[in-house]
Parts: sequence; structure tokens; C-alpha cells
Amino acid sequence: MKDKNKNKEFLGGKKFFEGIRFWQKQIAGLETLKSNLKRSKAESKRFPQKLHDQVEIRTATERMIIKQLHQEIEQRKHLESVLQASETRFRRLFETAQDGILILDAYSGQIEEVNKFLIDMLSYSREEFLGKKLWEVGAFIDTDKCKTAFKELQVKGYVRYEDLPLRTREGRLVNVEFVSNVYSVGHSKVIQCNIRDITERKELEEKLKTLASHDELTGCVNF
Repeated sequence: MKDKNKNKEFLGGKKFFEGIRFWQKQIAGLETLKSNLKRSKAESKRFPQKLHDQVEIRTATERMIIKQLHQEIEQRKHLESVLQASETRFRRLFETAQDGILILDAYSGQIEEVNKFLIDMLSYSREEFLGKKLWEVGAFIDTDKCKTAFKELQVKGYVRYEDLPLRTREGRLVNVEFVSNVYSVGHSKVIQCNIRDITERKELEEKLKTLASHDELTGCVNF
């Protein structure tokens, strides 16, 4: 009986100390919780300022980005305006030039543009020029010379012929001065051919040669 009583006392004492340890843990947990709450309150007091600073930084960054975008848009508009004005001037000069002008793709040699003066001079339509190479247009009689000129342009970037014969649709021969050069447009290259009608000049030169070699009254050859 004494042993049983001792065991009961032992078990009772054990449970008592376990109960104490349990509540000690709970109290320690509460203290930790209180400490965390105090730290959170302290942080929460500082947080509004941090949040305000972050918002200010973000707002300043956004304003800077918007300003840069606005400047880029304005610059782009200005460039587009300048390019449009330049294109308008070129188009006006291109259409009103008193020389024939052809614009070719520098790599393929295909004609991309032809001005009104050349169309009127040779009586070929715009459609009969576009998409073709010089030697494929009936007006260019000397096809070999045209092919040679294109090869020279690929190497030298410049070609000039003082007397190149062309034929109009009606069959009339036209002597022209042919000047061609290569230049860059953006990321591509083009060939500009300037074609000047020198028929009257050639006829005048022939007359002067005849006058210089013949007697004006008799028409006989001077010796």
C-alpha cells in the first residue's frame, strides 16, 4: 500500500511539474508575442515614411521616363517633318528637271523611278520603264554599252558617256549625255542616271565642222 501511495505521489508530482513547464512555455510564448508586437508597432511607425519615399522615387522615375518618351516623340516628329520636306523638294526637282532621270536599284539594276521629262522625250510610258533594266527598254539601242555601264557602276560608283544614242518610240534618234552614280538611301543603294538631250548641240557641232572644212560660197572642200 505504501508503494502504491508513493507511486501515486510520484505521478502526481510529475504531472504537477509538467503542468508548470507547460505554463512556463505558454508564458514564454506570450512574452515573445508581446516582443514581436512591440517590434511590429515600432516598424509600423517607420513604414509610412518608407512607403512615402518609395512612392516618391517611383513617381520621380515615372516622370523622368515620361519626359524622355515625350522628347523622343518630339524628335521623331521633327525628323519626320524634315524628311517629308526633303522628299517633297526632291520630288519637285525630280518631276520638273529639264533632264531625264532614272532611279535604279543598285544591286538588281531594275528601274524604280522615271521622271516626266524622260517619258516625254522618248515617248515611252512610265510602265514600260519600271521594273526593267536599261538594256530591256527599247529606247536604249546599245545594250552592250548599257550592261558594261552597269558593271562599271558596281565597281567605280560613277559612269559618264558623252554621246549615247537612244531611239524614241517613233524611231527618231536622240543623242544624249549619260551620267550615272551610286549613292546610299538608308540601308540600301540606288543608281541615279541623268540623261541630257544633246541632239541640238551635236547638230551644231557637225555644222561647224562642215563650215570649217568647206568653202562657204562654193560648198567645196577646203584643201
